[in-house]
Amino acid sequence: MTKDVLITIVGNQQQENEISLMTQGSYYLKDGKHYVFYEEQADEESEVIKNRLCFDESSFEMAKKGGINSIMTFDPEHITLTTYLTPYGPFQLEIVTNHYELRDMEDTMEMDIYYALGFGDRDSSDCHVYVKVEAR
Repeated sequence: MTKDVLITIVGNQQQENEISLMTQGSYYLKDGKHYVFYEEQADEESEVIKNRLCFDESSFEMAKKGGINSIMTFDPEHITLTTYLTPYGPFQLEIVTNHYELRDMEDTMEMDIYYALGFGDRDSSDCHVYVKVEAR
């Protein structure tokens, strides 16, 4: 895999509200873990969000810093809790990862993450995120 990569992320909740992002970023491999760094901005007036993906065969982590701050860990072996800080206030989230799969090919890596996302005392929603990292 090259340092310069193209990142595609497609996510949805409850089979609805699909959100997709395609952007450029940087890839590194360190101590058996894959790292991908990229930036995103919702619109010209919002703050830039710096993102870090860290993953291996067993788990996936997405960290955001800027207009939104959070570290979301997807690990089928553990239920994880996080605080999702937004300009509108903090949200406490519970993540139950039902299935995580990494497909590591020569110039492309694909991940599928199926999980339930709980918001405090409200019902959880079933979610899916597909991530593709490919050499540019």
